[in-house]
Amino acid sequence: MLFTTQMLAGAPTGENDTLRNELGQPFFPDFPNEPGVDCVENQVIAQFLNNALTLPLGKEEAKLQSCNLGLNLLFLLQQYDVYYVEKVFRGFWPEDTLMTIGDSITVGVNDLSQIFLLKLQDTGKDIFQLISDLQDYENCYFAEPNGYVFSTIEPNDSRFGSQWNLQNFDGSSSFGISCPVAWNHTVGSPDVRIGIFDTGINYYHEDFGGEGLGSQKIPLGANFVEGNNDPWCDNAYHGTACAGIAAALTNNNEMGIAGIAGGWAQDGNDIGAAIIPMQVSRNSDGRGEMSTLANAIRAGADPSGTYDCDVISMSLGAYGYFETVRGALCYANIAWGTAVASKGNRGVDNWHYPSDVDGSWVISVGAYNSRGQRYSWSNYGNNIDFLAPAIVYATYPYPPLYRLFGGTSSAAPHASGSAGLVRSLIPGLHPDDIDRILSYSNPTTGDGNPVYDDYRGNGLLNVGRAISRLTGNHPHISPWKLYFHRTPAGYTEVANVVEGIGAFNHKDPYDIPTGQYICHQYDLRVGVLYEEQFIEVPKAWGRGMNVTKGWSGAIPNNMAEYCGVVYGSERIDGCTLQTFVYELWRIISWFPFEIEYSGWWPCQPQEVECEYTIWGRAKLSTPRDGPGGPGKPGVDTPVAFSVGEFYPNPFNSSATVSLSLNSPATVVIQIYDVLGRRAEYLDLGELHSGDHTMTWEANDSAGQKLPSGIYFAVFKTANTSLIRKIMILR
Repeated sequence: MLFTTQMLAGAPTGENDTLRNELGQPFFPDFPNEPGVDCVENQVIAQFLNNALTLPLGKEEAKLQSCNLGLNLLFLLQQYDVYYVEKVFRGFWPEDTLMTIGDSITVGVNDLSQIFLLKLQDTGKDIFQLISDLQDYENCYFAEPNGYVFSTIEPNDSRFGSQWNLQNFDGSSSFGISCPVAWNHTVGSPDVRIGIFDTGINYYHEDFGGEGLGSQKIPLGANFVEGNNDPWCDNAYHGTACAGIAAALTNNNEMGIAGIAGGWAQDGNDIGAAIIPMQVSRNSDGRGEMSTLANAIRAGADPSGTYDCDVISMSLGAYGYFETVRGALCYANIAWGTAVASKGNRGVDNWHYPSDVDGSWVISVGAYNSRGQRYSWSNYGNNIDFLAPAIVYATYPYPPLYRLFGGTSSAAPHASGSAGLVRSLIPGLHPDDIDRILSYSNPTTGDGNPVYDDYRGNGLLNVGRAISRLTGNHPHISPWKLYFHRTPAGYTEVANVVEGIGAFNHKDPYDIPTGQYICHQYDLRVGVLYEEQFIEVPKAWGRGMNVTKGWSGAIPNNMAEYCGVVYGSERIDGCTLQTFVYELWRIISWFPFEIEYSGWWPCQPQEVECEYTIWGRAKLSTPRDGPGGPGKPGVDTPVAFSVGEFYPNPFNSSATVSLSLNSPATVVIQIYDVLGRRAEYLDLGELHSGDHTMTWEANDSAGQKLPSGIYFAVFKTANTSLIRKIMILR
């Protein structure tokens, strides 16, 4: 599917950019009023501030005359013949700005309840002029058209072939993503749900089990176009093809194709990841609306909702900027969802949404062929993550049931299925971790830092390499391990300060309202020295949403936590992290001009704390304290006792940790919660010298499962204590 709407060349600033908006300039780009812009006729999406427009109590749609709004806004909307108002995000209310992840982790989300779809009578009024007038209205946060969506036109290639796309990569004759290597460790878990945001699907297809909606493979779905729970389609191929690439049943009596996260069907009920069809476009012509997509993303990502999608797969896009969809994807990222989007098929570097949404909220996927070459029609630039196979065998809803499917639409579900495998292997990983693990595991960038370019991103997707490194069983290298760290407060440096005007969208628990602000943006850097010593320069990235104390550098700003690694700063012994804080003055009124000081957000520079992940091959030795002095690199000092990091971390049921002793010693482990209460005491007895591995089942001293949260493991010998942080996500 391809959003064909051509709106803008511009987009919000990237994380490493500064504020675009100079003092007094618009907060949002202007929409061009030109022929050929493909929007839903007579519809505008807008978000209002200070309850400037509200629906009748308990209603999600109403006639304009039944709504509560001031005379100025009423006069403006009546001038353009607005007659009906609907909520874009159905079922979202102001009290839903707090979300619970797992059993007990509560996080804040932006208030989406005040985003409305305004419907105009068919009297020829200019929606772009209405958008311009709404942007001048002081209680309007943003206004934009409601874009259309169409099924992607795939390249004209009628050849049928084998699934070269899943074969093991050898760099000469085979350029697949190495699924057989990955399947040695995981074939996908039914606890992982891959949402297919597309046309409907043929849920009776033989390669989905043939049991229909409500089966273990396809437990449920939704049709957001018609407003019901039946995403059935047997005449439009797009959704069925994407679902098959991601998670069609594998090893099911020589039937059909193999899905990436498709289980191992001959082993009984091993059906792999669940498929959740989320229909956002019509089956008849593939046409849908941006408001429909945004509503579906929010509903699909809600961890306490019906669908609870872990992966959001979108083979769709638009050449423009849509704040409504951006807000929905921010919500999904807060909800710990991994979003994947196709890059588009025009061979251009124009901004393309949702694939080009800020930072790491979306995995942006281009396309390559069976020779490992980027297709010339695959879009590039604007933070593309990597390339995946395209023009491959896929499931079709009508005979012949298997045929070639192309475009970046076929590339995106390769990344979605791969994300499903990673999530199946380590359920608690942060979305930033999944993004970077897949980006940094491709075979075209070597074992050191990735060689990034605007055409290929980080290279070719290789899920076999990713899974092998995560399990420490790669055949040609020593085990890779994930290390999770948090910087303490007080170690930031100000790299740059920019003064301007920016729009900020409220998110709990930050006590500042949605609106327009004069802001001083502080670009902060945190230099870190790794606790571990590595054999070569490791991969490193920041973990932002929900965990870092610092915001994104994007404008408009959704108060989204962000942490990145400054490009070129990676070394074998450390790197430099980046985040942003703001000093804000809320604009109360433009005429007369009135502002109110709002303080520092989310904190003052010296209070910033960043979370980051290191992924590499470490030496088992005390990394930084030796003859060179504390914190001095370059000294490899043998020690009596060393402890690695728990793996996986975060985790759900059990985690493993490695220990190394230079001489025999008695070792005990004490587990404490964040309040300092001891949860478990483990006496490992006397261990011989050498390397040891210990698995912790996350139980307390009474054998009961510990609840979700952060814990500290204290490893003790007679003369040494070492502490490791762990997180349980139930």
